[in-house]
Amino acid sequence: MKMYRFTSLLACAAALFHVASSPLLSAQDFTNHTYQVVTGLFTWHQAKADAESRGGHLLTITSQAEFDYIQSLGVLPDDVSYWLGATDEGQEGVWSWVTREAWDFSLWSAGEPNNQGPENYLVAASSSSHQWNDWGRADSLVSHYVLEIERCTPHKAQATAQLVNGFVVDATITDSGCGYTNAPLVLIQGGGGSGATARAVITDGRVTSIVITDAGIGYENPPRIVIASPPFVPTVSISVSQVKVVQNVVLGRNYVLESSQDATSWSQALPPYTATSESITNVFDTELTGRFFRVRETP
Repeated sequence: MKMYRFTSLLACAAALFHVASSPLLSAQDFTNHTYQVVTGLFTWHQAKADAESRGGHLLTITSQAEFDYIQSLGVLPDDVSYWLGATDEGQEGVWSWVTREAWDFSLWSAGEPNNQGPENYLVAASSSSHQWNDWGRADSLVSHYVLEIERCTPHKAQATAQLVNGFVVDATITDSGCGYTNAPLVLIQGGGGSGATARAVITDGRVTSIVITDAGIGYENPPRIVIASPPFVPTVSISVSQVKVVQNVVLGRNYVLESSQDATSWSQALPPYTATSESITNVFDTELTGRFFRVRETP
């Protein structure tokens, strides 16, 4: 019986560090938020500070869909009033959310807001409809507030540069990221200029501002602001598009080179041949052949 000899070859490639991106969160991703009623006597500012100390903020409701979702969770109390995260103390009649989300939705009770008092803070009335009322002075106390916390999926922050006369003068945060334990490295790249530098400021694991420490000079277009990712464990990703296979064979004997995607099922990579050289080299596209090869001697 003829004995067959096999030689298996495994393709290798240079290893590259790879960071998987995470989906970004936005104000409309309210299903990624958690909600909790907090009990205690609070002024609006005390409630705001307490919510922030817990890693969240006073409840904001920016759409009917968000209100319906929170209602479906059964977390909103029907029998007590509670603070919400909005005020018009900066400009009477101009309401704004503590999160700076757009003010384009409201649930005002009939006749509200009426600004009696003056009344500068948003409260939900003690009823099943949870309609809103402008209420309270700076020292007015309410026994509850609703804490809203965005569940953090760690991901890198992003920002855009602002130019004036070729100088990088400011940066706008477009995504504050999440999961930072220390201020990340910030690099300013491209744009045709040079010399601009910046540093990041983080609060509660997010990049809250980019401070330009050197405006640089000669920028023709806004450069890229590259912010390092939050801490992660480096991983290695190997990508192979082609592989060089060297067959070391015996002159005059018959062989067939076979390839496989999984090292289990094999097919011919080349037609059977009789060796006319002791070293035969071929290059293969791994998308077609796979990454595993063996040479088999035939009768």
